[in-house]
Amino acid sequence: MNCRQLAKVRDDSVITFLKKVKFASTTQIAKSIFRIKNGKGKANTRLKILADNKKVKRYRPDGYEFVYYLDEKSQKIDHWLQLTEVYISLEIIIRKYSWYEIEHWIPEISLKTIQPDVLFFLRNKERDTYKKFFIEIDRDGKLKNKMLEYETYVMSRDWFNEWWARKPGEKDYRFPKVIAITDHKNDILKRNKMGLFYPITLSEFVLNPLKIVGG
Repeated sequence: MNCRQLAKVRDDSVITFLKKVKFASTTQIAKSIFRIKNGKGKANTRLKILADNKKVKRYRPDGYEFVYYLDEKSQKIDHWLQLTEVYISLEIIIRKYSWYEIEHWIPEISLKTIQPDVLFFLRNKERDTYKKFFIEIDRDGKLKNKMLEYETYVMSRDWFNEWWARKPGEKDYRFPKVIAITDHKNDILKRNKMGLFYPITLSEFVLNPLKIVGG
C-alpha cells in the first residue's frame, strides 16, 4: 500500500470513527487510528487536511486541544470525550483479545422513559455470546437523580419489547449492566438498591476495562 492509499484508508477510518463516537480529540483519534511512531503528529497533519477539505469539522474549546466532529457542536464536550475514552479502552481490549468485538455502539439511545448515554454489546466470537451494557457519564454527581428512572423502567417491564432485551438464542430477558463513570462512587452505591449500577471512575475503567465488561 503506497502513501496515498494509506492516507485514504486512515481518512476513511477517521470519518467512520467520528460517525460512531460523535466527538474526539486529536489525541484520541491518534490513539485509535494513528498507532505508529509520531502518531499524534501524523494525526494532526491528516486531520487538518480533512478539516480544510470540509470532510470533518473541528473547533478548540477552552482548555482543550482540537475536537473533531461531523454534525453540530455540543455544549457537553467533556461528556462526549469521556464516552470516546471508554470506547477507545474497549478497542484496546479487542486488539489484545481478538475474540471480542463491539456491537451496536449507540449514543443517546431513546427508550420509553430513559435515555442512556450509550448502549453497546460486547460479543465473544468464540462462544457466540453477548454482554449488554448501558453507559452513564455522571456529570457533577447528578446521576443519582436518574437512578430512580432506571429502576422504574426496569420494574415496568416495558423494556421487554425492545430489540435488545433478548437476543436470538437467549432464553431470558436480560437488562444491560449500567456502567456509571463517576467520581461519586459511594453516592451511587448507597442508592443502588436494585444492583443495576456499577460505578467506576474513568481512570479505573481505562486502566482495566475487563474488570467491568469481561470476566
